Amino acid sequence: MNGLKKFVECYNIPMRNLVKPWVPTSICTTCRLTLINWNDMKKEVVITPTMWYEPKDHNEDCYFCACDITGCNKKNKGNILYSYVQSVTPAKKGKIARLDKVPPNKHECSLEEMSSIESEKDSDYEDSVSAKDPELFDQDSLDDLIRDLILSKDSAELLASRLKERHMLLPGTKITAYRRRDEEFLKYFSSENSLVYCNDIEGLINTYQVDVYKSDDWLLFTDSSKERLKAVLLNNGNKYAAIPIGHSTRRKESHEDLQFVLEKINYNIHNWFICGDYFKMINILVSLQSGNTKNPCFLCIWDSRAREQHWIKKKWPERFDWKVGSNNVVYKSLVDTKRILLPPLHIKLGLIKQFV
Repeated sequence: MNGLKKFVECYNIPMRNLVKPWVPTSICTTCRLTLINWNDMKKEVVITPTMWYEPKDHNEDCYFCACDITGCNKKNKGNILYSYVQSVTPAKKGKIARLDKVPPNKHECSLEEMSSIESEKDSDYEDSVSAKDPELFDQDSLDDLIRDLILSKDSAELLASRLKERHMLLPGTKITAYRRRDEEFLKYFSSENSLVYCNDIEGLINTYQVDVYKSDDWLLFTDSSKERLKAVLLNNGNKYAAIPIGHSTRRKESHEDLQFVLEKINYNIHNWFICGDYFKMINILVSLQSGNTKNPCFLCIWDSRAREQHWIKKKWPERFDWKVGSNNVVYKSLVDTKRILLPPLHIKLGLIKQFV
């Protein structure tokens, strides 16, 4: 519904001076519903709208400044006293007449006058009554929506199908494209012994943007649970999204399984910094014995058995000797200990105060 045309049709009064700053540019919901249901309204409504004229004196003739609404709220808004100024003619209420019975008056305007009135509207004026046409999805905007909702292939195709049923897609937008959205990246992944891993990490990252991969800009995050073992690349500064490069639902957090994962993702070539979610994973990477051991720390020779020294001795010898069989070292270390980063969450929570 065009608000200006409906207003003139109901009240037979043209709207002028729409570009003036003292003219309101919106109507309330009650007035909007009155215009829409004009012929069906049975109760008293506004039959003569408020007429606005240009104020001659702002101090004495400004309608908004003359009304004192201090302390007024939703409950006592009926007690507001509106001032009578020369620049505003108050509205009148009464029973409305049907549009087909309204006699012509001196304010009625022709179609030519209506077109001239429409041309006077300011370019920034927004008619709050008129409804906007729905904005249809093209292929790019639909892809962005599905990516933001993190939908699977089946869910993405279902959403696109429902939007097409309701004519919400532009012509040429494909809904079956999501069935093959992973084919572009399949060549970068392989599967061996229940492990799915990335065989060309540099090529995978450069698929998104050419020459963006530098090993120093990425961290290797490893984590495991009772159900899965995973390896993920994290970008320094979070400029790019995390990239999963290893996943298994059968392998566990053990020295042999982590060694197999690091070999398949070619860690010795990329030599990323490593961060783990907890110290058990870090101890496995540096090949320390698990469990309640005497020297569990990979940074120093802290003696868990010397309880009498825990509250007295502050500095413990740094761990330099990684000889297998000494100080709870059971295997050769899988990574360089200098390439291991302590979990920042544990530092914030104060769980590893002896290291910071």
